[in-house]
Amino acid sequence: MNAYRMKPIAALFILLRAISGRAIQPLIFWLLIVAGNTATLADERRDRDAREPGMRVGAFRVAPAVKTSVGYDSNLFLGQSNLTTSGWTRVAPSVVISSDWNRHAVRLEADAELGLFTQSSADQYLDGQLGLAGQADITRRISLSAELIYERGHEARGSDDVPGLAAEPVTFSRFSGTLGGEFRLSPLRIRPSLTARRVDYDDVGLTGGGTSNQDDRDRDEIEGELRVGFRFSPGYEIFLQSGFLATDYLDRVDDGGANRDSFAVSASGGVRLRLTRLLEGTVSAGLKHTQFQDPAFRDTTDVIADAALTWTPTPRLTVDLGLTRGTRQSTLPGTAQVTDTELALGAAFEATRLLTLQATGGFTHSDSDGANQSEQVFNLGLGADWAVLRTLTLSPRYEFGLRSSNVAGRDYQAHRVLIEAAYAY
Repeated sequence: MNAYRMKPIAALFILLRAISGRAIQPLIFWLLIVAGNTATLADERRDRDAREPGMRVGAFRVAPAVKTSVGYDSNLFLGQSNLTTSGWTRVAPSVVISSDWNRHAVRLEADAELGLFTQSSADQYLDGQLGLAGQADITRRISLSAELIYERGHEARGSDDVPGLAAEPVTFSRFSGTLGGEFRLSPLRIRPSLTARRVDYDDVGLTGGGTSNQDDRDRDEIEGELRVGFRFSPGYEIFLQSGFLATDYLDRVDDGGANRDSFAVSASGGVRLRLTRLLEGTVSAGLKHTQFQDPAFRDTTDVIADAALTWTPTPRLTVDLGLTRGTRQSTLPGTAQVTDTELALGAAFEATRLLTLQATGGFTHSDSDGANQSEQVFNLGLGADWAVLRTLTLSPRYEFGLRSSNVAGRDYQAHRVLIEAAYAY
């Protein structure tokens, strides 16, 4: 047998050349090229379909998924004494429908989460979120985007603004809409965005009877941001960004007689870098000034910062480091703002092609302006992801949390163990 096996398209071309005249040979040659390119594009699409999650439905991709977890919590209410232990189960289905077009894009996301507890039926919850986003590519350098998100959720036990005697978690609804754009004027990249948001909290019952009025926290927010980046080298970008946040509470004054409306502006600068193939990330810092409508709350100017670095010392080991400092609104008596400084560290080691080991740690320091409340929270986590099948992953986890506060009764320790099964089509 001849050791050289001729490719089918080449053999067909030689055969047609032998039986055809010179006048049609260029046409035949062109048709063969088109056929070869068409086959190549079809192969590339099949390869892409195999790599990307979900299934193709016409010009869209549909990616359903579900996560189910069972676990045990040593301190369900995050209390300092008289601890309540509980087993729990969570089920979280989701689906993402995204377009697969050459230009423009549309994305629909829907997810829900059901939580059930063996020792507290009052803490059972059903959260959900629905989001619709689109992008219009006006030209190769200009794109416009829009996004709508509706969320129905609850606040975790032990949160700052949750009453200590609440009989159940505080629930809320949040609706937001964002308009944005990107203008790529090489080497400049300009990204403006404007978001309108409404948050509505539900009143919550108290263990001793009565209810806690949460309407004091209902508010409208308008948030804008402008970021201008300059790419001066492959993998490097310096940027400046500024923004504002206008907050209008629906109640003119809360139950304590305070007007919590505010207006904040911020400005910062940073750099996105890739020092080597092993280290990359983004670092930024700036100032944020907040003015409060009520003279009982003093205006503040705070340092804000954000850093996220990824180090890959070996092909199997990845280490992530994050640092953020910022402010958030509060409805605690005597204060309207909390300043948080957060440090997070995580590592992932790919022990085998199917097994990844993980470790996480975190520290958060919170100061309430004017309320003389200071807290530190420590977190530790250990876990693994085992890819049983291409579509099924099992993930055992251990989590530890500790809070130290200068306010009596707010210290806690909590241990949690769980195992999660995640299916993604």
